[in-house]
Amino acid sequence: MPHSEPALECRKVSYSYGREYAVEGVDLRIEPRETVCLVGPNGGGKSTLLKLFLGLLEPDAGEVCLLGGRPKQMRRRVGYMPQRLDFDRKLPINVQEVVQMGRLRRAWGWPTREDRQKVERVMDELDLREIARQPFASLSGGQQQRVLIARALAVEPEVLLLDEPTAMTDAFVEAKLVERLRDLHQRLTVVLVSHDIAFVRHLVDRVICVQRTAESHPVEEVTPEVIERWYGGPVHAVRHDHHEGGGHHHG
Repeated sequence: MPHSEPALECRKVSYSYGREYAVEGVDLRIEPRETVCLVGPNGGGKSTLLKLFLGLLEPDAGEVCLLGGRPKQMRRRVGYMPQRLDFDRKLPINVQEVVQMGRLRRAWGWPTREDRQKVERVMDELDLREIARQPFASLSGGQQQRVLIARALAVEPEVLLLDEPTAMTDAFVEAKLVERLRDLHQRLTVVLVSHDIAFVRHLVDRVICVQRTAESHPVEEVTPEVIERWYGGPVHAVRHDHHEGGGHHHG
Protein backbone atom coordinates (compact mmCIF):
# COMPACT_ATOMS: atom_id res chain seq x y z
CA MET A 1 0.00 0.00 0.00
CA PRO A 2 2.69 2.52 -0.95
CA HIS A 3 0.32 5.44 -1.60
CA SER A 4 -1.93 5.11 1.46
CA GLU A 5 -1.49 7.24 4.58
CA PRO A 6 0.83 5.32 6.92
CA ALA A 7 -0.52 4.38 10.34
CA LEU A 8 2.77 5.44 11.91
CA GLU A 9 5.70 7.33 10.47
CA CYS A 10 9.01 8.64 11.81
CA ARG A 11 11.04 11.05 9.74
CA LYS A 12 14.63 11.49 10.95
CA VAL A 13 13.50 11.21 14.57
CA SER A 14 16.00 11.66 17.42
CA TYR A 15 15.44 11.72 21.17
CA SER A 16 18.00 11.98 23.95
CA TYR A 17 17.99 11.59 27.72
CA GLY A 18 20.55 14.20 28.71
CA ARG A 19 23.58 13.77 26.46
CA GLU A 20 22.81 10.19 25.45
CA TYR A 21 20.71 9.55 22.34
CA ALA A 22 18.10 6.84 22.91
CA VAL A 23 17.09 6.95 19.22
CA GLU A 24 18.83 8.89 16.47
CA GLY A 25 17.84 9.66 12.89
CA VAL A 26 15.08 7.03 12.81
CA ASP A 27 13.18 6.71 9.53
CA LEU A 28 10.25 4.34 9.82
CA ARG A 29 6.92 3.76 8.11
CA ILE A 30 4.26 1.32 9.34
CA GLU A 31 1.28 0.73 7.09
CA PRO A 32 -2.38 0.41 8.13
CA ARG A 33 -3.26 -3.12 9.30
CA GLU A 34 0.39 -4.14 9.43
CA THR A 35 1.71 -6.06 12.44
CA VAL A 36 5.32 -5.34 13.33
CA CYS A 37 7.60 -6.29 16.18
CA LEU A 38 10.30 -4.06 17.64
CA VAL A 39 13.27 -6.11 18.88
CA GLY A 40 16.75 -5.23 20.07
CA PRO A 41 18.95 -5.10 23.15
CA ASN A 42 17.76 -3.56 26.40
CA GLY A 43 18.36 0.18 26.35
CA GLY A 44 18.28 0.17 22.54
CA GLY A 45 15.34 2.61 22.36
CA LYS A 46 12.29 0.37 21.83
CA SER A 47 10.17 1.76 24.69
CA THR A 48 11.32 5.30 23.86
CA LEU A 49 10.04 4.81 20.31
CA LEU A 50 6.63 3.66 21.59
CA LYS A 51 6.40 6.76 23.79
CA LEU A 52 7.30 8.97 20.82
CA PHE A 53 4.55 7.25 18.78
CA LEU A 54 2.08 8.16 21.54
CA GLY A 55 3.25 11.73 22.00
CA LEU A 56 4.27 10.96 25.60
CA LEU A 57 7.70 12.20 24.53
CA GLU A 58 8.45 14.95 22.00
CA PRO A 59 11.34 14.31 19.58
CA ASP A 60 14.43 16.52 19.84
CA ALA A 61 14.60 16.44 16.05
CA GLY A 62 12.47 15.06 13.22
CA GLU A 63 8.75 14.35 13.07
CA VAL A 64 6.41 11.60 14.23
CA CYS A 65 3.02 11.12 12.52
CA LEU A 66 0.27 8.93 13.99
CA LEU A 67 -2.76 8.18 11.78
CA GLY A 68 -1.89 11.22 9.67
CA GLY A 69 -1.75 13.67 12.58
CA ARG A 70 0.22 14.73 15.63
CA PRO A 71 0.49 11.90 18.17
CA LYS A 72 -1.03 13.91 21.05
CA GLN A 73 -4.14 14.68 18.98
CA MET A 74 -4.57 11.11 17.70
CA ARG A 75 -3.79 9.31 20.96
CA ARG A 76 -7.44 8.48 21.67
CA ARG A 77 -7.44 6.11 18.70
CA VAL A 78 -4.59 4.08 20.17
CA GLY A 79 -4.56 1.24 22.69
CA TYR A 80 -1.32 1.20 24.71
CA MET A 81 -0.07 -1.47 27.06
CA PRO A 82 2.95 -0.24 29.07
CA GLN A 83 5.31 -2.73 30.72
CA ARG A 84 3.87 -1.67 34.06
CA LEU A 85 1.25 0.73 35.38
CA ASP A 86 2.73 3.48 37.55
CA PHE A 87 0.21 4.30 40.27
CA ASP A 88 -0.04 4.70 44.03
CA ARG A 89 -0.23 1.12 45.33
CA LYS A 90 -2.40 2.31 48.22
CA LEU A 91 -5.04 3.49 45.74
CA PRO A 92 -8.03 1.12 46.09
CA ILE A 93 -8.51 0.48 42.37
CA ASN A 94 -9.78 -2.91 41.22
CA VAL A 95 -9.27 -4.90 38.01
CA GLN A 96 -12.53 -3.83 36.36
CA GLU A 97 -11.78 -0.16 37.04
CA VAL A 98 -8.34 -0.44 35.41
CA VAL A 99 -9.85 -2.05 32.29
CA GLN A 100 -12.57 0.63 32.28
CA MET A 101 -9.86 3.32 32.00
CA GLY A 102 -9.52 2.23 28.39
CA ARG A 103 -13.07 3.45 27.70
CA LEU A 104 -12.87 6.84 29.40
CA ARG A 105 -12.33 9.65 26.94
CA ARG A 106 -11.99 12.25 29.69
CA ALA A 107 -10.41 12.34 33.12
CA TRP A 108 -13.92 12.58 34.59
CA GLY A 109 -17.35 11.18 33.78
CA TRP A 110 -19.20 7.91 34.26
CA PRO A 111 -18.95 4.90 31.93
CA THR A 112 -21.96 4.42 29.65
CA ARG A 113 -23.86 1.16 29.26
CA GLU A 114 -21.94 0.54 26.02
CA ASP A 115 -18.65 1.12 27.86
CA ARG A 116 -19.59 -1.42 30.51
CA GLN A 117 -20.60 -4.02 27.89
CA LYS A 118 -17.31 -3.61 26.01
CA VAL A 119 -15.31 -3.85 29.22
CA GLU A 120 -17.17 -7.03 30.20
CA ARG A 121 -16.58 -8.57 26.78
CA VAL A 122 -12.84 -7.95 26.80
CA MET A 123 -12.60 -9.22 30.40
CA ASP A 124 -14.38 -12.42 29.36
CA GLU A 125 -11.99 -12.88 26.45
CA LEU A 126 -8.94 -12.59 28.71
CA ASP A 127 -10.48 -14.61 31.55
CA LEU A 128 -10.58 -11.74 34.04
CA ARG A 129 -14.21 -11.91 35.22
CA GLU A 130 -13.41 -13.96 38.32
CA ILE A 131 -10.89 -11.40 39.58
CA ALA A 132 -12.86 -8.30 38.48
CA ARG A 133 -13.25 -6.98 42.06
CA GLN A 134 -9.73 -7.78 43.24
CA PRO A 135 -7.39 -4.86 43.96
CA PHE A 136 -5.05 -4.39 40.99
CA ALA A 137 -2.07 -3.96 43.37
CA SER A 138 -2.65 -7.45 44.84
CA LEU A 139 -2.23 -9.28 41.50
CA SER A 140 0.83 -11.15 40.28
CA GLY A 141 2.95 -9.57 37.53
CA GLY A 142 1.42 -11.86 34.90
CA GLN A 143 -2.14 -11.04 36.00
CA GLN A 144 -1.40 -7.32 35.98
CA GLN A 145 -0.09 -7.63 32.44
CA ARG A 146 -3.25 -9.40 31.35
CA VAL A 147 -5.32 -6.54 32.84
CA LEU A 148 -3.23 -3.94 30.98
CA ILE A 149 -3.71 -5.84 27.70
CA ALA A 150 -7.48 -5.82 28.35
CA ARG A 151 -7.38 -2.07 29.05
CA ALA A 152 -5.60 -1.46 25.71
CA LEU A 153 -8.17 -3.59 23.83
CA ALA A 154 -11.12 -1.88 25.56
CA VAL A 155 -10.24 1.30 23.65
CA GLU A 156 -11.27 -0.48 20.40
CA PRO A 157 -8.17 1.08 18.87
CA GLU A 158 -7.05 1.61 15.30
CA VAL A 159 -3.45 1.18 16.45
CA LEU A 160 -2.40 -1.17 19.26
CA LEU A 161 0.99 -0.64 20.95
CA LEU A 162 2.13 -3.43 23.29
CA ASP A 163 5.34 -3.09 25.31
CA GLU A 164 6.56 -6.63 26.05
CA PRO A 165 3.08 -8.18 26.33
CA THR A 166 4.41 -11.66 27.17
CA ALA A 167 7.21 -10.79 29.59
CA MET A 168 5.38 -12.22 32.62
CA THR A 169 2.39 -14.06 31.18
CA ASP A 170 1.86 -17.81 31.35
CA ALA A 171 1.31 -20.12 28.37
CA PHE A 172 -2.50 -19.95 28.66
CA VAL A 173 -2.59 -16.16 28.52
CA GLU A 174 0.00 -16.09 25.76
CA ALA A 175 -2.04 -18.52 23.65
CA LYS A 176 -5.12 -16.32 24.20
CA LEU A 177 -3.14 -13.26 23.17
CA VAL A 178 -1.87 -14.96 20.01
CA GLU A 179 -5.47 -15.87 19.13
CA ARG A 180 -6.66 -12.31 19.77
CA LEU A 181 -3.83 -10.72 17.75
CA ARG A 182 -4.60 -13.03 14.82
CA ASP A 183 -8.25 -11.88 14.94
CA LEU A 184 -7.16 -8.23 15.02
CA HIS A 185 -4.54 -8.55 12.30
CA GLN A 186 -6.86 -7.62 9.43
CA ARG A 187 -8.54 -4.76 11.31
CA LEU A 188 -5.86 -2.70 12.95
CA THR A 189 -2.19 -1.83 13.10
CA VAL A 190 -0.26 -3.64 15.83
CA VAL A 191 3.21 -2.70 17.07
CA LEU A 192 4.65 -4.88 19.78
CA VAL A 193 7.95 -4.88 21.62
CA SER A 194 9.29 -8.36 22.32
CA HIS A 195 12.55 -10.26 22.72
CA ASP A 196 10.58 -13.40 22.03
CA ILE A 197 11.11 -14.11 18.32
CA ALA A 198 9.42 -17.53 18.63
CA PHE A 199 6.23 -15.86 19.87
CA VAL A 200 6.11 -13.18 17.17
CA ARG A 201 7.29 -15.20 14.18
CA HIS A 202 3.81 -16.40 13.16
CA LEU A 203 2.08 -13.13 13.99
CA VAL A 204 4.07 -10.33 12.40
CA ASP A 205 4.76 -9.07 8.90
CA ARG A 206 8.03 -7.35 9.78
CA VAL A 207 10.63 -7.25 12.49
CA ILE A 208 12.33 -3.91 13.21
CA CYS A 209 15.56 -3.95 15.20
CA VAL A 210 15.88 -0.81 17.30
CA GLN A 211 19.41 -0.10 18.46
CA ARG A 212 19.47 3.68 18.50
CA THR A 213 18.62 3.49 14.79
CA ALA A 214 15.97 1.22 13.20
CA GLU A 215 16.59 -1.61 10.74
CA SER A 216 13.63 -3.42 9.16
CA HIS A 217 13.39 -7.01 7.86
CA PRO A 218 10.52 -9.20 6.60
CA VAL A 219 9.96 -11.84 9.28
CA GLU A 220 11.12 -14.69 7.00
CA GLU A 221 14.58 -13.07 6.76
CA VAL A 222 15.10 -13.08 10.52
CA THR A 223 17.61 -15.91 10.95
CA PRO A 224 19.57 -16.82 14.11
CA GLU A 225 22.59 -15.09 12.55
CA VAL A 226 20.63 -11.85 12.04
CA ILE A 227 19.36 -11.99 15.64
CA GLU A 228 22.90 -12.58 16.93
CA ARG A 229 24.13 -9.54 15.02
CA TRP A 230 21.29 -7.40 16.45
CA TYR A 231 21.95 -8.45 20.03
CA GLY A 232 25.74 -8.38 19.74
CA GLY A 233 26.21 -12.01 20.73
CA PRO A 234 24.49 -15.41 20.98
CA VAL A 235 20.84 -15.28 21.99
CA HIS A 236 19.36 -18.37 23.62
CA ALA A 237 16.49 -19.93 21.69
CA VAL A 238 13.01 -19.42 23.01
CA ARG A 239 10.68 -22.39 23.02
CA HIS A 240 6.93 -22.35 23.51
CA ASP A 241 4.70 -25.27 24.37
CA HIS A 242 1.03 -24.34 24.12
CA HIS A 243 -0.22 -27.91 23.92
CA GLU A 244 -1.79 -29.78 26.86
CA GLY A 245 0.51 -29.85 29.84
CA GLY A 246 3.11 -27.61 28.19
CA GLY A 247 4.99 -24.90 29.96
CA HIS A 248 6.50 -21.63 28.94
CA HIS A 249 10.26 -21.88 28.60
CA HIS A 250 12.79 -19.16 28.00
CA GLY A 251 16.29 -20.37 27.44
